Amino acid sequence: MANIDRQMADRVWKRVQNMPEEPGRDMNLKKLIMDEKMAAGAYLQLARQLGTEEASRLRQMAREEKSHAACMTGMYILTHGNRPEVKMPRQQRQSAQQLLQRAYAGELGSIAAYETLSDHPEYGQVFRSMAQQEREHSRAVLEMLGRLEEKTGGSRK
Repeated sequence: MANIDRQMADRVWKRVQNMPEEPGRDMNLKKLIMDEKMAAGAYLQLARQLGTEEASRLRQMAREEKSHAACMTGMYILTHGNRPEVKMPRQQRQSAQQLLQRAYAGELGSIAAYETLSDHPEYGQVFRSMAQQEREHSRAVLEMLGRLEEKTGGSRK
């Protein structure tokens, strides 16, 4: 018994208890961070394209998306010991309708991801909070899309 490898014993117990060996590795934080930063960029682009009525709300949503990215960057640092390298793809210029449609799909993806992670033992409460904020964003995006249709008198592509 004195010759037991302590690290191997820890790995075995983690498997037996069905716990991940390295917390955070299975959360796909880099992708989630990138998605949040892209959403923030899209909302800022929309703020420039839409009227002043929507611009204020869109800038607030962009700040909230950046806050989500910062929270998950903090999680990454705690679970991995270093800052994540997140390479952002170049965003193409799109119409307001296209941006809103993509934003809605992105919000639904974020809600699903955060709800899946809401039972995480360390960060579940943060994911639950972010999921609620994303639900509010999805509602706001739908409202803006509906108002955009009213202003243009039909669909714009």
